[in-house]
Amino acid sequence: MDFQRDFNDMVMARLKESGSKRLSKVSPAQAYSMLFDNNKRQVPIGQYKVHHSPELLAQSYWPQYQQAVAEVTGLLESGGDITPYLSKTSSNVDGPDRLLAYWGINHLHPVLEGQRDTKNPNFINQRADHLLYFHVKENEVFFIDLLPHPPKGARREEWIDAHLVRVADRNWPQLHRLFEAGPASDGGLSDDEHKAVFSNGGNAFVTTDRGTVIPAGGLMGGQRHSLESTVHWMILHRKIEALQAHVETHHATIFPRGKGLFRFLSLVEVNANGSHFKVHDRLTNASVTVQVP
Repeated sequence: MDFQRDFNDMVMARLKESGSKRLSKVSPAQAYSMLFDNNKRQVPIGQYKVHHSPELLAQSYWPQYQQAVAEVTGLLESGGDITPYLSKTSSNVDGPDRLLAYWGINHLHPVLEGQRDTKNPNFINQRADHLLYFHVKENEVFFIDLLPHPPKGARREEWIDAHLVRVADRNWPQLHRLFEAGPASDGGLSDDEHKAVFSNGGNAFVTTDRGTVIPAGGLMGGQRHSLESTVHWMILHRKIEALQAHVETHHATIFPRGKGLFRFLSLVEVNANGSHFKVHDRLTNASVTVQVP
């Protein structure tokens, strides 16, 4: 009986199902972070309160996109699905979105008049020339800014990351944690320095109007994964460790007499928040849901 090994195997199997091409190059912990962060790229269906920054409303091209953004706003407020507006790469588990993983800033593609297939409204014929950057926090969505889409094959310009953080921090400081009040003594990092730090999976603070800030959830984990995913992995492993000890101690009350021999037990399912686990007895082909006290 080795529930930790079983969980690691489940994670690697899930990564394989996702179509990842990095299966042989990552550890179970890295695989979990890849899956966790990729899941964060999806916006859960629900009713959200939507906020618009003054900087967004002041853009010269805002009138052109106002109706398109209103369409997305309506979906978010009414519990609709905005998946068709997200990046085509949002399901690519091998392509981490470091802006999202680190600062929690996602992006979508507004749809202008004539860019939607009239026969299939869920199919978008052509993507707009601008991206709408936003942050989701619990039941609120913060529309930060609308900026030009990078040319095909090109990466997002590095100044955009710091710009978005500054706009978000100016309007909704609760999205970030103040690391140091006042202007940075060294003037902060340049765009090239930001790029170098991020490219190596490091952490780059941003100097805003109120001082130097970091993400509300803390720094970024290794390998350009979010710290949240790393912490979640560690918590789950501690719970699984406690689960195995619980099963070993209370074996007789969990399984009928003479059933559930240790060597035939395996962990086969973990719920989303790690509060319930399904343990399978290969000898009797029976499964039991166990909750760790």
